[in-house]
Amino acid sequence: MGVFTFSEENISAVAPATLYKALVFDGDNLIPKVVDAVQSVEILEGTGAPGTIKKINYLEGGQLHYAKHKVEAVDKDNFVYNYTLVESDTFPETLDKIVVETKLTAAPNGGSVVKVTVNYVTKGDAKPSEEELKIGKQKGDGLFKAVEAYVLHKVEAVDKDNFVYNYTLVESDTFPETLDKIAVETKLAVAPNGGSVVRVTVNYVTKGDAKPSEEELKIGKQKGDGLFKAIEAYLLANPSYN
Repeated sequence: MGVFTFSEENISAVAPATLYKALVFDGDNLIPKVVDAVQSVEILEGTGAPGTIKKINYLEGGQLHYAKHKVEAVDKDNFVYNYTLVESDTFPETLDKIVVETKLTAAPNGGSVVKVTVNYVTKGDAKPSEEELKIGKQKGDGLFKAVEAYVLHKVEAVDKDNFVYNYTLVESDTFPETLDKIAVETKLAVAPNGGSVVRVTVNYVTKGDAKPSEEELKIGKQKGDGLFKAIEAYLLANPSYN
């Protein structure tokens, strides 16, 4: 048996308690919504505590695959979550299991330091290939970034028939202390010239009686306009986009 250990740290703009809740306690419902490849998460045994066995069903290469995930440790006070991938139909023959240890700590900016240690446990003297390590890291990073983005940007409404998209910015390390959240409502309509009329309503929800400053409103508008113009420019440069 061989054990090959890899560790890394990343910084998230999301506070530890919020990120931990999304990843651990809401993850079974949230992950299939935010990660396109994941079709479902089933609990085969247990209630979420250590010893619980979960089955993750996901698409890869157009085929449906699965991985079984055993919960090893849940420590919500210290933001620790450890689990083992004990079985998967995509495991190479040389791989026995993958043990993942995750710990969140508070970052100076109000976000989180995310430390992840991954132990590849192989059969005999086998070593995981560079490609296996690369794919494993990409999957882990993709899942984390999808959950982080969802927490920072909560989708409220999607109406493709009426071109409505509403979302809420619920957290950011650049929010002033007086700001609770920003709710954005977007509605597109057909313009006489064949283009679009874009109506955006932004609601700044503040704490107490605070009011957003003129500078905060100006910066928020600049960011929104910049994003919109970048998307518009891409679409105009790629008229076949559909």
